[in-house]
Formats: sequence, C-alpha cells, structure tokens
Amino acid sequence: MRVGKRQEFAASIVPFIEKYSKQFQGWLLSDFNDLEKSISLESIGVELPIAEIYRGVVFEYLLV
Repeated sequence: MRVGKRQEFAASIVPFIEKYSKQFQGWLLSDFNDLEKSISLESIGVELPIAEIYRGVVFEYLLV
C-alpha cells in the first residue's frame, strides 16, 4: 500500500481532526477541534471550515 504525503482523519463523535503531513524526518501531526477554525488540505488545494466538515452532525456531549 502506498501512503501519500498527507493523511487526514476525522472523528465522528466529537469535532476532532488529525492531519498528518510527511516531513523529511517523519510525520508531523496537527490536530483541530475548534469548529470556528479551518483546515487546509494542500493535496487538493482546498481550505475547509471545520464547521462545514461536521455540518449536520449532532454531538451529544454538546446537548448536556
């Protein structure tokens, strides 16, 4: 299996995204959990608001 230079993973029960970027000496991890911020997906030339990624998702912990 070939792994690209970037990988993104989004959680489904909390607003949380892990972004891995391949660096010369290994992988750089950046995480995002603020719905007011955006994430840049360089591999496809897109910047997405995190709130848009999670649009329509109801987080139960926010209802308590």
